Amino acid sequence: MALQPGIRFVAVSRAADRVLVAAYSHKLSSSSKADPFVAVVTRVLGSPQTVEDYPRLTITDREVGTIHYDTSRTCIFLVVTAPDYPQRIAFKCLADLKARFQSSFGEQLHKSAEGGLSKVARQLMTDVCTTFADPASVDRAIGVQRQVDDVKGIMSDSISEMLATRENLEVLEDKTENLRSEAAGFQRKAGALKRALWWRNMKIKIVCGARAGARPQRDARSPRRSPAARPPRRDRPRVHSRACARLGVRHRRGRARGRRREEMRVGSARACSCRP
Repeated sequence: MALQPGIRFVAVSRAADRVLVAAYSHKLSSSSKADPFVAVVTRVLGSPQTVEDYPRLTITDREVGTIHYDTSRTCIFLVVTAPDYPQRIAFKCLADLKARFQSSFGEQLHKSAEGGLSKVARQLMTDVCTTFADPASVDRAIGVQRQVDDVKGIMSDSISEMLATRENLEVLEDKTENLRSEAAGFQRKAGALKRALWWRNMKIKIVCGARAGARPQRDARSPRRSPAARPPRRDRPRVHSRACARLGVRHRRGRARGRRREEMRVGSARACSCRP
């Protein structure tokens, strides 16, 4: 059974014989019957000591909710609400129901049978249930308290989000610090590599400069002859033959006028075969 979150059931009973002359169930589903509420209210009214000793009382039931009742000389007015419904607003609802019901059906109450006023008083009880369905609309203090609770909830959510954001910022700060240290290390390594390459290039330049400076001195000390100063091919000495090598003859080119001079180391009567 679907239960209404505010006012769930309203009933009026005669004080003399404890008979329910009017009952109205204010539920979400109109097809549901009021049997559970009627049974619980009848059980409460069946206890004479409870009503006589406590003319105004609140009773909690696990199945239907919280039962509030208030008595007068001729009637007993009952209302069943949700467990979290404020007790002060429930008794305000009973007071309004008492005033409106007695002014409208006070004469018919003593002559009515069980449930005889349920149809004629249906609109009245419906208006009462609708009026007191939301406690904040009846009591300004409850409305303010509800607004305060809403603000507390929003502030709590905001604080939770701020704490989560702070944790994320701390994580980002740690990552940024790690990246900064890695970037500093990379910059140091890049600077060291740059200096090493600079010294390497400088050494290469020094070696190349030293070699380039030593070449003119060697050319000035022993200049090479140009091709025009060389003797003609026919004036060049012949290559030694094997016979000259066996006789021990050594040929030397004379520089004066391109002639050749030959000297015999070993005295031999044989002439060199390579002489012209």
